[in-house]
Amino acid sequence: MLKKDLNNLEVFPESLSKRVSFNYSRKYLILFAGLGFFASLLLGFLMREFLVLPTLTSAFWLCIGAAILALILVFQNLFVCSTQTFLWASVVEAFGLSIFLFKFFHPWTVFALVALLATVLFGHREAHRDLNDRVKVRIQDFIRKVLIFSTRATAIFFALFLLGIYVSNGISRPAFDFFVEINKPTLEPFLGPIDLNLQANDFFTEVAKEQINRQFSGTEQFQHLASEGGLEEAYVGAGRELRNQVVEVTKLPVRADESASEYFYRLSSEKLPKPGTNNQLGFLGFMVVMVLVVYWALMFFLTIARILILSPLSWLIYRILAAMGVVYIERVMAEKEELTIK
Repeated sequence: MLKKDLNNLEVFPESLSKRVSFNYSRKYLILFAGLGFFASLLLGFLMREFLVLPTLTSAFWLCIGAAILALILVFQNLFVCSTQTFLWASVVEAFGLSIFLFKFFHPWTVFALVALLATVLFGHREAHRDLNDRVKVRIQDFIRKVLIFSTRATAIFFALFLLGIYVSNGISRPAFDFFVEINKPTLEPFLGPIDLNLQANDFFTEVAKEQINRQFSGTEQFQHLASEGGLEEAYVGAGRELRNQVVEVTKLPVRADESASEYFYRLSSEKLPKPGTNNQLGFLGFMVVMVLVVYWALMFFLTIARILILSPLSWLIYRILAAMGVVYIERVMAEKEELTIK
């Protein structure tokens, strides 16, 4: 009798991947794979728009596109348990991401795509390993881990892609203007209000004026100059001295008819390290700094989106799917829980 009962006992596999791959519905797999492809298309389009005209608005929409793709990848990871199937889905999405970026294609694009695929695949493996190894299913941890790796993959791809554009074409004027714009809040507490539309000489005078007012305002010497009407002359003289110091350091003279924006763009174009120069060590260092700055800047915004929006929204969608009976948690052998997908 006991032997007969043991023969009829259904033993559930302990591996989540085996369990899900046996029970998943192909329609959900196709649904989320298709959504992932269209989300990657959208992200590629938004990335192209940012590269053509980098502004705060296009940067905002770029982050939105990255967040949408990360959200879809949560459920693509959940429904596609086979690593091989997930790899092919990721390759299709990488292709979709590249469609709108063919105009900017360069050898670094391949490296960026490989890094993207490697990161999302590693995240897929780690998320499922964590889910399989636990006695109690914690879907929140699964969501968090997938979102972390998805946002990292996007940031790594974008940083390497931008690096390739710089190596191939240098820094563009729109990119320079965008960089100045986003760094104004950081620079203005030290330099005062920054207006790069001023003539270069006037710009240096304004910077010197701000520094003089901060350091000497209220002193007896400052009050004496103000009463004698000599402040403007002091400002002009200090601005001239500041300009000469910049020229001495950079070895790039200021043209009489150029604006401060034109001068600093010319300075960045001519003096930033480039490939093929004698200072290869400096170029490599600049590459590392550039990649890290772009990566951490994008990760900063994506992390905020992950914590405040993506994680709660992913959990809500999961609960809706659970209420619909698409996914559910069942106890296996009275001690281990497994996530099952219909």
